[in-house]
Amino acid sequence: MDAIDATVARIAARIAERRTTRTDPVPVRSAPSPRFKEERPVTRGLPPSTQYQLFGQLDGVEIHRLEVGNEFPTMLTRVPIFPPGKRSQQKVLLDSMNALRFETPWGRGKRHGPPLTTQDEDTLIALFRLRRFALRADGSRLPVPINGVDEPQVVHAVYLRISDVQKELGVDAGGRANDLRIESIKRLAATRIELEAISTNGWTPGKTHSLIEVEWTRHKGDGLVLVQFPPVISRFLTEAYSYVDWDVRRKLSEAGKAIHRFLSGQPKSYCVGAEKLRATIGYTRSKGSFMRDLRDTMERLKDEGWLKGYVIVGTGRSSDFLLKIVR
Repeated sequence: MDAIDATVARIAARIAERRTTRTDPVPVRSAPSPRFKEERPVTRGLPPSTQYQLFGQLDGVEIHRLEVGNEFPTMLTRVPIFPPGKRSQQKVLLDSMNALRFETPWGRGKRHGPPLTTQDEDTLIALFRLRRFALRADGSRLPVPINGVDEPQVVHAVYLRISDVQKELGVDAGGRANDLRIESIKRLAATRIELEAISTNGWTPGKTHSLIEVEWTRHKGDGLVLVQFPPVISRFLTEAYSYVDWDVRRKLSEAGKAIHRFLSGQPKSYCVGAEKLRATIGYTRSKGSFMRDLRDTMERLKDEGWLKGYVIVGTGRSSDFLLKIVR
């Protein structure tokens, strides 16, 4: 039995203990075990049957398999919470509460928590792509309980190795690289997004959201991680999402990833001002640098076949540069 298998066994034992120590006035039935096809060599996360073994031991949890791809919450394509560049460069952008303020045509808000970059966004997308199950249960019965919520909630969840995330990202696993990846996962877990809709009637509804909830066990550079996506993020991933082409994204620069992510959430025929685009992705360098990055990104996206065509019009002086694309 290797270290990860031993960790799985310990977690299963803890879940079993949690079941035996809980008292319920009314017995709640767990979901029936699904039939799994013969398992092929694992390339993306723990085997489904192993994950089901862990999730299936929780009382009152309905379990459903997910078919996942390039889904990404459309809401997250339109807010600059993953600006390109170094985390240290964001310090000057923080307010007195150490929050990153933003305002876009789709809403305004704040990002609370540690600075995030497009590298952390890569980590989040990899976690989206590795999720395997939708779980339905009262909040207190979920793998990561939602305190104070005793009505049914639906969350997406996955058990995975840190090295599985590295594989999904196409980078080396082990040692320092794994340490940096778990730090990225922790930053995502420590983040809360505050969003307010643009008001047209004097009332401004707002709400805060978490990106992920995690629990982890480390062992010699690798480890087992439970990732649970909150109900609102899980709902976005099934009801309000855009497709972010993973293969194309991995070939882009940091600025290119932010531009591509934003355009992925817009119509296939779309027009946007360069300054509006620059503000929406949180680009902090000069206008000249942005225009160079924008042109380089458009050429790459066209070469990759993601764009049918594009044009940038305007002078940038008497009139703003305007980007027009067709996908």
